Amino acid sequence: MRTRQLTEIRNKRLVVVVDDWPAWSSSPSGHYIEVLGDIGDKDTEAKVILIENDIPHYDFSQAVYDCLPKGGWSVDSSEEDRRVDLRDLSICSVDPLGCRDIDDALHYRVMQNGNLEVGVHIADVTHFLHEHTPMDEEAAKRSTSVYLVDRRINMLPQLLTENLCSIVANEDRYAFSIIWEFDKDTLEVKADWFGKSIIRSRAALYYGDAQKMIDNDEDTSEIAMSLKGLMRLSKHFKDVREKNGALFLASQEFKFKIDNDHVNPTDMTKYQTFEANSMIEEWMLYANAAAASKVYSTYPQWTLLRRHQQPAETAFDNLNEALDRKIGTRLSATTSLALNESLNLCVKDDDPFFNQLVRMLTTRCLKQAQYFCSSNVPFDEFAHFGLAMPIYTHFTSPIRRYADVIVHRQLAAAVGLMPVSDDHTKTELMNAIADNINYRHEQAQRAGRDSQNLFTGFFLRQYTNTGIPVESGYIVKMTDTHVFVLVPKFGQEGRIPREVLPDNGAIYGLLDKVSVQISVRSEGDVMRTKLEYMIIGSEEGGATQAVIGAKKERAPEPIEEVSTKKGSKPE
Repeated sequence: MRTRQLTEIRNKRLVVVVDDWPAWSSSPSGHYIEVLGDIGDKDTEAKVILIENDIPHYDFSQAVYDCLPKGGWSVDSSEEDRRVDLRDLSICSVDPLGCRDIDDALHYRVMQNGNLEVGVHIADVTHFLHEHTPMDEEAAKRSTSVYLVDRRINMLPQLLTENLCSIVANEDRYAFSIIWEFDKDTLEVKADWFGKSIIRSRAALYYGDAQKMIDNDEDTSEIAMSLKGLMRLSKHFKDVREKNGALFLASQEFKFKIDNDHVNPTDMTKYQTFEANSMIEEWMLYANAAAASKVYSTYPQWTLLRRHQQPAETAFDNLNEALDRKIGTRLSATTSLALNESLNLCVKDDDPFFNQLVRMLTTRCLKQAQYFCSSNVPFDEFAHFGLAMPIYTHFTSPIRRYADVIVHRQLAAAVGLMPVSDDHTKTELMNAIADNINYRHEQAQRAGRDSQNLFTGFFLRQYTNTGIPVESGYIVKMTDTHVFVLVPKFGQEGRIPREVLPDNGAIYGLLDKVSVQISVRSEGDVMRTKLEYMIIGSEEGGATQAVIGAKKERAPEPIEEVSTKKGSKPE
C-alpha cells in the first residue's frame, strides 16, 4: 500500500481494500478507506472485532427510530381487553448480574386442587416490532444482539431492549406467556395455555441472590417459595433429560474487573454459576420445546425450528485414541445417552480438570446446532442431539434473537391471536431467513470469543516486565505442523511449530498435561493479544519432567459449541 500519509497512519488500525494481487507478488496491493483508531486502544480493537466478524454495528437509522412508540408508554385499555391480566401473580426474573435486557420471567404456585402451576413469561417484542417495517428489516438483518466483554451491540433500539420490552421489576409489561398445570404427584402436564398477557414482575434477581433465597429455609416469602418450587421441578426435568441422553458439556467463561478509568482489566476470574442458572435454563428449554410442538402441530410445513445433528462416526477418532491411551476408555456416540454415559467415565483421580477438558474437546467434535424450516427436513431428523429433544426451537429471547421473533409470530397465529404471515408460508423465504440467522449467530459467537481473548491479552500486559507465572496446560490438538496447548488458568490456546520441539513433537500426545510459559510479546504499544508460548516440561506422572522449549504467537481458534449463552440462557 502506497501513501503519503505514513506519519498519520503509523500504529493505526486501518480498513483496507485490496485492489490487486499479482501472481508474481507475495503480497496484495490496495488502499485504505478508513482509520479506525490507535492500535491497542480498547474501542479501536472492539471495532476491529466487529468488522472482522461482519457484525452490523452502526447506529440505527432515523427510519428505525420512527418505528418506536412516542412519548410516555403505559398499558393501553384496548390491550387489557385482549390480554389476560396476570399482574396479581408473584412473577420474577433471574438473570446474570447487571443484565438490563430482561426478556423472561417465571412464576410458580400451588393450585386449589393441589396441582402445580408454572408460567414462563416472555417479553412481547412483536407488539412493538411489526412485520415489514424498517425496524423489523433491520432486526432481521442483524438477527442477534452481540455480547462483547465491555459492550453490547443491540438487535433492537435501546428503548425496547432496556425499557419497554425488558421485564424490569415493578413495571407493567406485555408478555407472551406459557402456563402449565402439573400433576402434584407425577409432575405430568395436565393442561397448558399459550397467550398474550400483562404482567408485573415483583423482582429482577441476580442468580446469586436467587440462590440465597432458595437455600434459606427460613425465607418463606412468596417469591422465595416460588423459586423453591421452580427449582424442585427443574431438577426433575433435568433428570428426565439426562436419562433421555442430554449432554452436559463444558466451556470456559471469564469475567473481567476493569480499572476506574474503564480502560484496563485489573483481574480476570472464571464466571461463577449457581444451581439457579440450571433452574432457569431448564425452564427456558421446556418453554422452547413447548413452543416448537405447538407451532409445528398447526403449521408443519413452515415452522422455524432448531436441530442438532448426530455427530459423524469418525468425529471422535483422534480423541478416542488419546482417551484409550490415557485412561483406557473410549467415547461412544451411537446415541446422546451413550455419549453422556461414556463422558462420565472420563476421569483421572489426580486431575480434577481432566473431565472438563474432555467435555470441552467433545464439544469441538460435535456439529453446530442449526435453524431450519420444517418443510426441508424429515421429521425423524428434527431432533436436537445435545438436548435430547425430538423437536426444539427458540422462543424465550426475542429481545436479542430474531429467530424468537419469527417463532412468536408463528405461535401467535397458531393459537388464533393473529393471521399467519404470508412470508412464513413461503418455503424459499423461510430458508433464507434461517440461513441468515445461522450465519449471524455463528459470527456473534466468534466475536464474543475474540473479545474474551482481547481482554485476556489486555490483562496479561501487566506481566510484560515481570513475566507470567508458569501454568499447567494441556495439548488439545496436533497437526502435521503444530502442537496446540490450552492453558485453563487464562482460557488461552497457543500453537507451537513442531520443528522447535524435540523429535518434531513426537514425544507428545493429545491430552498430555504440560507446564507452559506464556510471555507477552511487545511490539511498540500493541496491546492486542500477542502471546508467546513455551513448553517447559511435561507434568505427566505428577511432576515436571524434561525442560523443552518452543514459542509462537497465536490467535486462538474458535471452539464450536452445541450451545452458547448469555449468562446461562440456553442456545
